[in-house]
Amino acid sequence: GKKLYVALLEPIPIEDTPLLLGSIQYADLTRPERFDETLHKLIAALRGEPSAPDAPSAAQYPRLTGAENVDRRLRDLPLIGRETDLKQLHDHLKTRQPTFILGIGGVGKSRLAYEIARQGLDGAYGAVWHVCRDVSAVEGLHNLLREHYNKPPETPFRDVLRLIQEQPPLIVLDNADALEGGRQEAYQRLVEDLARHDAYILIISRVAWRIHSKREHRPLALSLEAATAIAAEMAQREQLELPEADLRQLAERARRHPRLIEWSLMQARERPFSRILDELSALQGKRIEEVLNEMIGRTLEQMHQSEPGGAEAAALLKRLNVCRGGFTFAAAQALQGEAAASDADALEDSLSLLIKWRFISKVDRERYEVYPLVVEVIGEDEAAYAPHWAYYKRLVQRHDARQDYSGLAGDFENIAIAFERLRGRDAVAAFWFASACYNFLLNRARARLWADWIQRCATSLANAKDSYLRCAIQNNLGSAYSALAALEDRAGNLARAIAAYREALRFLTPESAPLAYAMTQNNLGLAYKALAALEDRAGNLARAIAAYQEALRFWAPESAPLDYAVTQNNLGTAYHNFAALEDRAGNLARAIAAYQEALRFWTPESVPLAYAMTQNNLGLAYHNLAALEDRAGNLARAIAAYQEALRFWTLESAPLDYAMTQHNLGLAYHNLAARDDRAGNLARAIAAYQEALRFRTPESAPLDYAMTQHNLGFAYRALAELEDRAGNLARAIAAYQEALRFWRRKSAPLAYAMTQHGLGLAHQQAGDLEAACACWRQAERYYRQMGDNERAEEVRRLLQRHCNG
Repeated sequence: GKKLYVALLEPIPIEDTPLLLGSIQYADLTRPERFDETLHKLIAALRGEPSAPDAPSAAQYPRLTGAENVDRRLRDLPLIGRETDLKQLHDHLKTRQPTFILGIGGVGKSRLAYEIARQGLDGAYGAVWHVCRDVSAVEGLHNLLREHYNKPPETPFRDVLRLIQEQPPLIVLDNADALEGGRQEAYQRLVEDLARHDAYILIISRVAWRIHSKREHRPLALSLEAATAIAAEMAQREQLELPEADLRQLAERARRHPRLIEWSLMQARERPFSRILDELSALQGKRIEEVLNEMIGRTLEQMHQSEPGGAEAAALLKRLNVCRGGFTFAAAQALQGEAAASDADALEDSLSLLIKWRFISKVDRERYEVYPLVVEVIGEDEAAYAPHWAYYKRLVQRHDARQDYSGLAGDFENIAIAFERLRGRDAVAAFWFASACYNFLLNRARARLWADWIQRCATSLANAKDSYLRCAIQNNLGSAYSALAALEDRAGNLARAIAAYREALRFLTPESAPLAYAMTQNNLGLAYKALAALEDRAGNLARAIAAYQEALRFWAPESAPLDYAVTQNNLGTAYHNFAALEDRAGNLARAIAAYQEALRFWTPESVPLAYAMTQNNLGLAYHNLAALEDRAGNLARAIAAYQEALRFWTLESAPLDYAMTQHNLGLAYHNLAARDDRAGNLARAIAAYQEALRFRTPESAPLDYAMTQHNLGFAYRALAELEDRAGNLARAIAAYQEALRFWRRKSAPLAYAMTQHGLGLAHQQAGDLEAACACWRQAERYYRQMGDNERAEEVRRLLQRHCNG
């Protein structure tokens, strides 16, 4: 309960700041010109004195979203000799016009941008760092902006734009040269839209885009003193001990160009320093880019000639250069072909040689990357494209079989470039590659990207003759529209999905392709079930059930056990939803039977996350059935199912699903408390709700967070009747009040009324009738507005009894 005061004594990157300290106030003592002033403010804050009548006592640490995408080399070196550039860039950004940092590679454009993002720009709501690649899509930046404002992936981008206008961030587009053609045009439109919404935009490129209103900045040439200081820092990083005179000579011969200085020092670990200086002198008169290219080419040739295995390593480098975002040893084996797979030692020797000559680096225990300068100079061996896409398709399929999608996250760029290359060479293979990526991309919140891939494939293959292929395309189009329906135009996209699935069924018969027919019927059922939430609830649920039952005629548990289990789970959910409309007990019993049938084939060993989902669904069905029959027994069965789900929906594998199941478990314990071990079950309910709130946060799921807070308040209020009356009522009031921060009158009026109702009861039990009456008046008003007259009358009676009518 004590306040924490933080003093920042040394400049540190935001991404290296402990999460706790990144979210509280701090006193920045790293700026000599403001040291005394800031120190006095900190002392005043410690004494409880404000630094000024209307001023806060400290600043908020700016957030850098996408910090993990910043090249680590930018973080390793201090910024030297760029004070004038920084000031000019700050002045440009104040105009709110997109600002380009222009120039050839290696002059420090990205390092300048990182410094501004790291320090924080006055008036900006933190910063967002987006690295552009030749496979980038604007959706990647959309997702980063959603993350920056703590919004879920399904948040419409127009809502994000409103947030940007209210709290404009600094948006950095690094490596914008990588974008070409339609990709650059899409990013350009997005930049113009962001600028209209007052975002601060910084674009790092060699040439400016054709944007009507923009600012341009070309970094000034470094002074010899600054270039020498940079050389000294780089030499220290390379563990080279060189006298200042040598460093000064290197900086001058390298034309004060940071990247050329860096490459020269990297080579000085293996080659005579005097030889490197001579080569730099021999290249005078050429453009910097030509010098860099020639030096890298010479280094490669020297490795080729002087090292045993140099020729093999040089050939390997061009094959590795087809990768994006790094590669693993297994990927390198695949790119080498079958010979390398059987001679891992030779491959390891080649990789070690490339590391020794600084063409590649090992970024962690499992991963390598080609040095950025080398990527631009060496070129790619196009013969490696086929093994590259084949390897990543197999990798996706292996991870899909294990439901391990986080393990693929580091290879997203390789997967994306494989698809793009395939699409230009073999449209059919590209379609099957995209189809294999469905679960991975949806799990990584890239539904729009996957839908884009499938739609582009469908356009390319519109005249395909193969009926099985046309069926598969329509099936995937249906899945694409279903995925998009979760993000935008829900009814329209679901209608398009249903039409696509029906079109797929034109190319299939149960006799000719029973498994594909069953899969399409299952997908059709999913679309109808989703549409039932929007319109014709009973009719669409009936259609969903019919489609699932048709699928189960041909998905036998012996031939397709996992697919059979998927459809049984889906059938159970449809019956569960149907139970709210008619034959409640009968449909819940059918749902339970379907879930139990699914669990015969969905085992925790084969599909742990799906198994956990079905156990949670089974718990919900038993929980609802408990309201109709065998209350204690069905609640006990619900609790057992939830607990089984929590064995596999863990904090690491599925944090939000884990939180949802903890919430459900708390509700079951709460209901069981009315029948058995009242105090113990209420305590267990409270513990489950509190565990859910570790991951149901206001940022990630504000309405779910409010629901759990509401239920927590209800549980504390019930426990107050048994023990620690004052303490538990205080906790109940705090929980209800926290729920009301997010269950607002306009956004959730019925939930708002329910919480005001409960809060009023807690105040009444605590003896504060004035507060209770104020809550009940709000509750009655919104109950009536929402047509819940039964609850409104209940509250009216409370008002009459305790509040003089």
